[in-house]
Amino acid sequence: MGRRFRPEETLPTNLNRFDKPTRKSLKWFTEVLSEEFRDDERVSTEKGNVIFSDDNGGQPVKWVLHVSKTVKLRGNGHVKISVIGTTECGALNRETVCVHRSPSVPIGDSLVAWAMVFKSGEHLTSISTLKAAASRATGRT
Repeated sequence: MGRRFRPEETLPTNLNRFDKPTRKSLKWFTEVLSEEFRDDERVSTEKGNVIFSDDNGGQPVKWVLHVSKTVKLRGNGHVKISVIGTTECGALNRETVCVHRSPSVPIGDSLVAWAMVFKSGEHLTSISTLKAAASRATGRT
């Protein structure tokens, strides 16, 4: 099966219910995804989410940026992210992490920041809770 990459499907369906700055910020998020990750096979999309394929200490993991859930809870100052990994015995684990963000920054801008931290490869070193979550997801705690 081929890679699915449709940045617009990550957003809530009715953007008109949001104020203009929020709509603009969310549209910018999809533009950045389109430009920066179009040819990056590690990144795919599904309804409401962006999936980033990665590894943690040689173990494959997938980071799920929950775009729609983060937008729905935009007033709480967090970006919702899950990490999915497989333990040595083959069990599939999912750990969910809420990464703090400044509530004064538009939600789409915060989502862009997280995507770019992933692209730079600094997500595990710059966001301390992610490394621990990835270790738990792969059974390496």
